[in-house]
Amino acid sequence: MSRNVASSTTVALRRIGLVALACSAVFLQACGGGSRAKSYEPTRIVSFGDENSVLDSYSGSLTDASGAAATLYGLTYSANYTLTTASVTCQVSGSDPATGKFCASSATLDGGTTATFDAPSYTIYNTTDYPSTVNAWELGSGTVNGDTVALKRTTSTTYYCNTASLWIQSLALSFGKGYRSECPLTSYSGAETYAEAGAKVADVATQVDNHLSELGSGVMVTIMAGQNDILELYAQVKSNALTLAQAQTVAQERADALAVVVKKVIATGAKVVLALTPDLGESPLAYTTGENRTALAALTKSFNDQVYITRLGEESGRNLAGVNPVSLTNITTRSTSYVYEKPLCNTATTNTATRPDGTTVSITPDVSNGFGRELTKFCTASTYVTDGSLSTYMWADLVRFAPAAHALIGSTAATRAANQF
Repeated sequence: MSRNVASSTTVALRRIGLVALACSAVFLQACGGGSRAKSYEPTRIVSFGDENSVLDSYSGSLTDASGAAATLYGLTYSANYTLTTASVTCQVSGSDPATGKFCASSATLDGGTTATFDAPSYTIYNTTDYPSTVNAWELGSGTVNGDTVALKRTTSTTYYCNTASLWIQSLALSFGKGYRSECPLTSYSGAETYAEAGAKVADVATQVDNHLSELGSGVMVTIMAGQNDILELYAQVKSNALTLAQAQTVAQERADALAVVVKKVIATGAKVVLALTPDLGESPLAYTTGENRTALAALTKSFNDQVYITRLGEESGRNLAGVNPVSLTNITTRSTSYVYEKPLCNTATTNTATRPDGTTVSITPDVSNGFGRELTKFCTASTYVTDGSLSTYMWADLVRFAPAAHALIGSTAATRAANQF
C-alpha cells in the first residue's frame, strides 16, 4: 500500500515570503501603487504556456464499467497527488468470479499458501461519481479455510487533481475559480488552460492568437513560458552548435517575442500574470555530471531579464503582475527547509514510469523529450523517491518544479494580482 499524501499547500503558504519580488526601482512599474476602489475579481481566467500550466489526460486502454473507452483527467507534469489502496476478497462458492458476490470481509489465505492472479484489468469504475479513480482488478485463486476459492484483488488509485499541483490552480482557487473541464473533481469552474506540454515561445504565440477573441476586460490571463526554449538553446551550446554568447542572444530574441505576446493580450483589456522561468542553473539537471550550470543559469537570466525588465518594464502594474521564481532556488535567498538538488520523482533516475492502465513507458531523458517530460506526467505517490516529500522537494524531475514550488509561485501571483489589478 502506498503512502497517504498530505497537501503541501499549507506549508508552502507559510513560507511564501521567500518568493516575493521586492519592489525595487527596476520592478516599480510592475508593483503597482496607489489606492484601489475595490478588490479585483476576474470574471474568467485563461492560461497559456508550456507544461508548467498543463492539466493533461490519458486514455490508453482504460475502460469504464461497461467496457467502453474511458479517460483519466487532471494529470500534471509536476507530481500527481494520489492515494492507493488495495484489498483482496474471496468469491462465494459457485458464483461467476467476474460478476458474483464476494465474501463480506477481506480474504485471509491459509498459512504458507500463495494466491495466483491473472493479468489485471484497469477500469474507471464510475466516470460520473469517481472520474479520477482507477481500479486495477485481478481474478485469481487461493486457499481459504482449507478450501480453494476464487479471489479478486482490487487496487484503487485516486488522482486528486483538485489538490493544486500547479501554480495556475493555486492562483485560480484564490479567486474562487477552477479548471473543472480539465479536472472533473474540481468544485469550481471559470478557468481554463490552453497551455501545451513542450511549448516554446513561438507555440505560446500561436495559442494566444487562436484564442485572442476570448480575451478582454474582466479576463485574467496567466502565462509561463521560455523553459523549453532555454533547454533547446542549452543543448546547442553543449553540442558546440552555438557559443554561450550566441545562445544568450537568441534567448533574448525569444524573450522579445514573448513580450510582444504579453502586450497583445494586454491590448485586449485583459490583465496578465507572467511567471518567469525557474533558474535551470539550480535544477537537478544542473547538478548532473557533465552539465554546465553556468550556461543554464546565464541563459535563464538572459531570457528573464530581457522579457520582464527590458521589454515589459514600462507596462503598468495595473495591467501586468510578474513573479520571479528564481528567488526560490537562489542560494542566497532560498530556505534551508527545502530539497533542491534532487528530484521528487524517481522516474527521473529509473527512466521508467507506469501509466494508469498498467503499461510502461521508458525514456532516456534528453532535450528531444523535454528531459523525461512524459515520465513526470505519470509520477505518483508510489513513485516518489524514498525520502520524497511534497512539502519539501522543490523539483519534480530534472527541470520541472514540484508542487511545493508551484504553490509558492501561485500564492505570490494571487497576492500580486489582488493588490495590483
